[in-house]
Amino acid sequence: MNKIVVTVRNYLMPMLLLALLFVISRWNYLFFHILVDGFTVTVSIVTFLIAKQTFKHSRNYYTVFLGYAFLFEGIIMLLHILTYKGMNIFPYYTSNTPTQLWIAARYISSLSLLAAPWFINKKAPLKTMVTIYVAITALLLMSILWYSVFPDCFIEGAGLTPFKVYSEYLVIVILVAAIIHHIFRKKELSDTMLKTMISSLAFSILSGLSFTLYRDVYGFTNLLGHVFSAISTYLIYKSIFIRGIDIPYERLVTEIKHSKRTEEALRESEERFRVMADNAPVLLWMSDENSQKIYFNKGWLDFTGKRMEEETGEGWLRDVYPGDLVNLEKRYQTALHKRDGFQVEYQLKSYDGQYRWVLETGIPRYLPGGIFIGYIGSCIDIDDKKYAIEALRESEERFRTIFENTSIGIKLVDCNGKILMTNPAFRKMLGYSCAELSGLNINQICHIDDKDTMMSEFRDLISEKINGFKLENRYVGKDNEIILAGITGSLVRSPKTKTKFVIIMAEDITRQREVEAHLLQMQKKEEISQRLASIGSLAAGIAHEINQPLNSVIVLVESMLYWMEKKQEISKEELTENLKEIANQADEINEIIVNLRSLIRKETKLKPHLYNLNDNVDLVINFFQNKGLVQDVTIVKNYGFILPIIGNPTTLNEVINNLLLNAIQAFSMTSRNDKKIVITTYMDSNNVYLEVCDNAIGINEGIKDKLFEPLFTTKDVGEGTGLGLSIVHSIVVYHGGNIECSSNERGGATFVVRLPLVEAIESRDNNEHTSCG
Repeated sequence: MNKIVVTVRNYLMPMLLLALLFVISRWNYLFFHILVDGFTVTVSIVTFLIAKQTFKHSRNYYTVFLGYAFLFEGIIMLLHILTYKGMNIFPYYTSNTPTQLWIAARYISSLSLLAAPWFINKKAPLKTMVTIYVAITALLLMSILWYSVFPDCFIEGAGLTPFKVYSEYLVIVILVAAIIHHIFRKKELSDTMLKTMISSLAFSILSGLSFTLYRDVYGFTNLLGHVFSAISTYLIYKSIFIRGIDIPYERLVTEIKHSKRTEEALRESEERFRVMADNAPVLLWMSDENSQKIYFNKGWLDFTGKRMEEETGEGWLRDVYPGDLVNLEKRYQTALHKRDGFQVEYQLKSYDGQYRWVLETGIPRYLPGGIFIGYIGSCIDIDDKKYAIEALRESEERFRTIFENTSIGIKLVDCNGKILMTNPAFRKMLGYSCAELSGLNINQICHIDDKDTMMSEFRDLISEKINGFKLENRYVGKDNEIILAGITGSLVRSPKTKTKFVIIMAEDITRQREVEAHLLQMQKKEEISQRLASIGSLAAGIAHEINQPLNSVIVLVESMLYWMEKKQEISKEELTENLKEIANQADEINEIIVNLRSLIRKETKLKPHLYNLNDNVDLVINFFQNKGLVQDVTIVKNYGFILPIIGNPTTLNEVINNLLLNAIQAFSMTSRNDKKIVITTYMDSNNVYLEVCDNAIGINEGIKDKLFEPLFTTKDVGEGTGLGLSIVHSIVVYHGGNIECSSNERGGATFVVRLPLVEAIESRDNNEHTSCG
């Protein structure tokens, strides 16, 4: 039954209405014209009223734009009715005048329908729009009714003018373009509204075609044109009614019908949403269809430190960094126009007044019927990440600057030895371009004699057998020049892929090695010169030391020869005394020679032994005490715990003997009564120390550097050979140690001998014999 009613309402009733209109037109065409065009005027005005009154609720600029357009079309159509042939209201107007008004109304209608889709979900400047419509309507009416400058559209007896016919065709083209424009924006219109609007435009096109064929204003094609125009106007009214009243009304009715059943579920859903939103680790918001924010979650409010009412609408924009507002607004408008999702970065002020970078993502929201109702979005605090990325970028830039400008050659090599990257310094060193080096293997630029060593180290590094390598390597330049380079290799991994790479740094040391070789040669020449000078000095010193006892022997011998030549008798006592003196002088010469031999040969034939230094010190002190050499000198022994050392005890006894004797002899140059010698031994982790400290006369800083030179002495002539401390120095150095001297706080001298805990003397002896033999 319902289907029958719907069929009658949708098909039969319109057909009956059309039949009635046809009968009326046959009975009285003027009355028919008044009814049809009066209906068009009435619908146009009602369309305007509906669009205007619903605008404050719907904020739909599309419908209000069409409402104003049809208001002004209705005004012109009303004048079209009043000036129509047979109305006799304005008897001085011909049939041309209503036809001109019709064409003017058609132009306003078609152009408005073409432009209307631009304002779907987009603001329109209403005041400017109304001003333009008033101006255009006024100009058209004055050109038709007052100045008569509008082109003729109908001539009595001849029918339609070419301008009228071509205008109808042009209007048809505009209407086709309007259909295409509406189809292009179909996502923003409901299916019902889109079909209704396209149907309206189609009937308007049929109306235009009909009006190109009549020759009499009362003719049949004129009748069809008016009927099609009325249908078109009605369908536009229905479209606007659907969008402005019908859809909101149906939505309201649907909501009311389901409110009782869904109210509790909706309340629970909203509560779940709010709990979820307020506990989400991101900032959430929702906006309406005009991009006005209507909701912020607790995370957002905590971040900004604001209340909900402060942030809704456009209040939240006060927290956006001013420099980001233009880009943010542009991104919003682009997304809103296309109904697309979007992402944008901007700075948002937090509760502490600091701007922090956030990444905002928005997605469109739709009702089940496909009606767009706004956006829902989230913001993630990316401030730390953004600054970390910026710091990484700056770090990479610093690395790039160092890489490109350092004077040390650098190349990046993959795990197969293929050169991936080189810096300018490396390319300059070898004379190759970047393109020539890229893709080569490192062994292709190595000297043939260095390839094996280089690749062995490289493979060990790649397999992580070693942490890095450092060696000298010869490269072959582009012009076959040999470049000696000191290179270091380090293994690195890609942070993402963990791919292994090797960074090889190369410094050209060719010139450095040439200079070092030259300096070494000069140093050897200098050493030879110094040795010759030392030999000369030593020879002079030996001659000086031996000369004195030798002169004494010569004098005694010549004296005895003289007496014998004179045949004078020499007493036995005098002869014995002279011979003893000659023997003493010979002993002195022998002592000089023995000491000199000890200095030069170092007694290398004696084998080293393991012994305790404290025992050797006791042995020497006991010897001095038994000989009565320290009767008026106090010797203090301050022994520490020391480990045994390896050395030659005999030669080291000579060291202790000479140091102790040197300290005793120093007391002859002072008148002190509290003569004291302190002998101390101690050790650290690597060495044993012997310290001999007296309170005699100390050491003059001017002779400190010469103290251990052979034949240097501070004693009077005949009292010292100048070889004792030189022998001490030689023996200590031979044992791998050293000796230092200084004045102490008690006014005397302190000698410190350092000997290593373990010394491979036998190994060194073997090396020395090998080098000599």
